[in-house]
Amino acid sequence: MRGDKTRMKAPSPLVAVAVAIAGSLAIGCGSETQDTTASLTTEAGFIEIEPIDYTLHGGSTPYFATSSRARLFYSFHPADEGPEDKPLLVVYSGGPGASTGILLGGNTAPMTVDPARTGDREVVKSASSWTAFANVLHVDARGAGLSYGIAKGADDPSIREAEFTERNYNPWLDAADIVRVTLRFVGAHPPLARSRIVLAGESYGGLRTEVMLHLLLHPERYELGSSVYVDPMLADEIRAHFASAGTTAKAQLDRAIFLQPRLTSPEQQAAAGLALEEEGSPMYLLNDPSSYIPCKDKSIPCAPYPNAVEYLTAMGRDIYDLRKPAGDEFARYAALGERLGDPGALRHVLGVELESIPSLRASERGDAYRLLDAESTSEPMEATLGELPPYDRYFAMELFDLLGAPFVDTKLQSLGLDRTNSRYGRLFLEDLLDVRAFITNASFDVAIWTPSLPEALAMYTGDVAAVHRGDESFTLDFVDGAFDAPAGTSRTITFPTYAASGHSIALDEPDKLAGDIAAFLATE
Repeated sequence: MRGDKTRMKAPSPLVAVAVAIAGSLAIGCGSETQDTTASLTTEAGFIEIEPIDYTLHGGSTPYFATSSRARLFYSFHPADEGPEDKPLLVVYSGGPGASTGILLGGNTAPMTVDPARTGDREVVKSASSWTAFANVLHVDARGAGLSYGIAKGADDPSIREAEFTERNYNPWLDAADIVRVTLRFVGAHPPLARSRIVLAGESYGGLRTEVMLHLLLHPERYELGSSVYVDPMLADEIRAHFASAGTTAKAQLDRAIFLQPRLTSPEQQAAAGLALEEEGSPMYLLNDPSSYIPCKDKSIPCAPYPNAVEYLTAMGRDIYDLRKPAGDEFARYAALGERLGDPGALRHVLGVELESIPSLRASERGDAYRLLDAESTSEPMEATLGELPPYDRYFAMELFDLLGAPFVDTKLQSLGLDRTNSRYGRLFLEDLLDVRAFITNASFDVAIWTPSLPEALAMYTGDVAAVHRGDESFTLDFVDGAFDAPAGTSRTITFPTYAASGHSIALDEPDKLAGDIAAFLATE
C-alpha cells in the first residue's frame, strides 16, 4: 500500500440544478449496461460532485470557499424481494476518513468478507444482509474508500497539500456531498423516487446524519444570508428533488439509523466519564479492580473521560472494545481492507465486474489523487485496472489522519464548526421532531460510550426538560417552545442493547442488528 500521509448566481436555479445533476452522474453497471428506469439491479459506480461555492458563518468574518471536484463511490444492492416497495438505506461509515467497506464488507451486503463468517474462504454469502428488508446504497465519503478527488496538476505536491484542508473537508460540505449523492442516485432510478430514504451512519457517520437531515428538512435555512452553512445550489437541488417526486422531506425521511454514533462530542464525553466512574462500570472489572482510580479519588485536576481512556490505554485495552487488546478493532478493519483490496473479492462483494465501473480504471481518472505524499508501491487492483501514479490509490480502508485532521482544524474551531462542537447535538434534537431515530447501545465501546447517551442529551437544558429510560428505548421531553415545538412535545428513541458488542456491531452481532433494524423499519 502507498503512504498514508496523506459567486456567481445562476440565471435559473432549477435549470442550473438539472444541468449540474446531469453532468455529475457516472452511474455504474453490472455485467451489462442497464436501463435504470425499468428495474432495480445491482450496480456500482461514481457520482461526481462539481466544485461547490459555499460560505461558512460562525466567527466575525465569513469563510468563503469553493470545493474541488470529487468522485464519490457507491455500491447499490436492491432488496432481495420487491425492491420497488422497499425503503432505501443509505449507509456510510465515519472516521472521518473511514471506508464504508467496514460495513459493505462487514455483513450488511449480500456477500461478506468478515473473517469471523467466511471460515477458510475469502468471500461468502452473508446471512445477515440488509437486502432482506431494504434496498441498500453504500457510499464512500469524499476521499475515503474508493472515492477520490480531482485537481488539475495533482502531480504537484503543493497542489495536493492545498486539497487536504477545511476547504474540502469539514462537517458541512461532507454532509452536503452525501446529500447530493443520495438525491442524484434516486433521481437516476425512478422506481426509488418516492421510496422511504433511511440514512444509516456509523460512528462519525452519526454526526454526518444529523447534519444531512437538517439540510434536507430545512433547505431554506441554508440558501442565503448568515446561516452557519450557505449553499444555494444545494437548497435548489433539494427542493427540485421533492417537487419532482411529489413528496416532502418529512414524509420521505421519517426514520434514521445511528450505529454507535458521535452526536455531540463534549456532552457525550462528559456523560461517559461520569458513568464510567460509577461503581459497577466495566472500568472496575478489568485486571485488578483497585488499579482504576476515578477522578473523584485523585488529588490532582482530572477529567473523568480522558482519565478512563488513559487507564484503558495503560492496561493495553482497546477503547473500541475494552474486552480486547489494544489495536484489535483496527486490526479487524485492516483484515477487511486487505480482502476488499483484492480485485477478485471486491468483484464478489460489489456484484459487478470492476472493469465495467465508469471512472474506476486508471485511464479514466485523470488528475485524480488520494494521498499527500507519493510512495511507489503497487496495489493488487493495478493488474486489472491499470497502474496509478504514486499519489493515487484505488482503495484505502482508512485515511483517518489525512482526511480527519481538517475537521478539527483551527480555522473551523475559530468558527465554532469543528466536529467536536456542541452545536451538532442541537441539530440532532431538532431533527427528532420530524425523524424517528434508532440508536445502538453497545456494552463495551468506550470510544463512544452509548449507555450514557440519554444523560448526554439531557445536558442540553435549554431544549430538553427531562429524559425517561424505557425498555430498550428512552424518551426526551422537550422544553416548551424549544425549536418552536408545542408545549408537551416528547420523542421516543429506539435504543436496543448489544450486550456482546464493541464499536462495530455489524461485525459483533450482525444477525441481531439486522433483525432489530428490520423491526424498526416495519413499525408504524
